[in-house]
Amino acid sequence: MKQPNDDQEEYFEDYWAEAPHQPRETLDPRSLTAVDREKYYARRDAYYAERDAYYAERDAYYARRKVREREYDDEDDYEEEYDERPEPRAPRRRKSRRRRRRHVLRTLLALLLLGALGAMLLGVPPVGPGEGTRLSGRSALIVGVVAQDGYHTETVLLVTLEQKTHAVRVLSLPGDMHAEDDPDLRLDEVYGVSGGGLAGARGLVALCSQLLAFTPDGYLLLDAATLDRTASIVEGAKSEGFPTTADEAVRLVKKIFSASNLRALPEIWRLLRTRTETDLTPWNFFWVARVLVKSNAAAVKAEVLPGTLIVSPNGTAYRTVDRSLAYPLLRSYSPFVL
Repeated sequence: MKQPNDDQEEYFEDYWAEAPHQPRETLDPRSLTAVDREKYYARRDAYYAERDAYYAERDAYYARRKVREREYDDEDDYEEEYDERPEPRAPRRRKSRRRRRRHVLRTLLALLLLGALGAMLLGVPPVGPGEGTRLSGRSALIVGVVAQDGYHTETVLLVTLEQKTHAVRVLSLPGDMHAEDDPDLRLDEVYGVSGGGLAGARGLVALCSQLLAFTPDGYLLLDAATLDRTASIVEGAKSEGFPTTADEAVRLVKKIFSASNLRALPEIWRLLRTRTETDLTPWNFFWVARVLVKSNAAAVKAEVLPGTLIVSPNGTAYRTVDRSLAYPLLRSYSPFVL
């Protein structure tokens, strides 16, 4: 029997182009004797066996050829795709573009570093949300000292700084001052009444804005223990407490930024940042420190917000701002044109 060969494409064309046929003389087994009928069925079974083997062999051959044709097609597609890909750009051009990108990035980084250095050296003056015509180079801040009970404020000051002249003015706001629309709300209690922390600081600034008739540019609230610790770090030993007068406070700030205390600045900074309540940014602190360091401590003006004692019909006494005396005084403290 002829055997198939995968490389011989004409094999199934030459070998049984059609399936084998039965012998014509044995197509009708009914006319045969019993012996001939047995022979007939034997030849017929052999025929079907040979035909089934033929079809199985043919199907296997075509299946293998189809796989080979698919592989050849894939190789042709890959070669065509490879041949049609664009040629890579010259390495010199890519390197030049990378150099230009690196040069631009270096330039931007240098500008950012210069900007950060300039901000550190010059600082940014605090500018609050108040409305009105601002005076150039002037900022006003609320500085308060919270008592150890965490409820009252021992001191509330309005500190005004001048960038051009480095002048410093300190206005003390008495703790027994009351809001005009709420005689029961004292200035030294509003921090605790408002809930302390950030809410207390905002409540304090809101009452100060009402008393001053303008909104300050920022606030800085410190606790007494933090101030004592700061003073002891600067003095090198346990101090008797934070300065109580304006000129003493300015002298202490100057000493903090003196050459002998530069090593203590990181510790003081961490202490103030973790145990204070403020809306000032680090750039605002740089600006404030620069003005204070260049200021003349002996020329610091320290005044008190004038008030009027009022007695209600039920006998309750409280103090409010004396507007007739406060208005000309506040003109030198407000960052706005009054």
